Amino acid sequence: MLILTEKSSVAESFSKAFGGTKKSGYFETADNSVVITYCAGHLYQQVKTNYYLEDNKWTLDKLPIIPAKMKYIPGKDCLRQISVVNSLLKEHQNERIIIATDADRE
Repeated sequence: MLILTEKSSVAESFSKAFGGTKKSGYFETADNSVVITYCAGHLYQQVKTNYYLEDNKWTLDKLPIIPAKMKYIPGKDCLRQISVVNSLLKEHQNERIIIATDADRE
């Protein structure tokens, strides 16, 4: 089973409840039956509005700016954790995956 939390502190709390130990970017129980990782808050963020404009500047007459497809980029200092999360999701894709993140607008 894989548990995905929003923050490392929440992952650590889950780990204590399951008796897990810390690894690099995740926690794991002694019998490897439960793995807990985290998203470091937000792993990805939306690009700035200027990205969607040909001249890189917006004015009131260009509003509303509604892109056909939203563009996201990795958050600052999140590349390593993105790799950990992606790897664990692939490794546990045929198991139970619990999303234990905040019930936010995402």
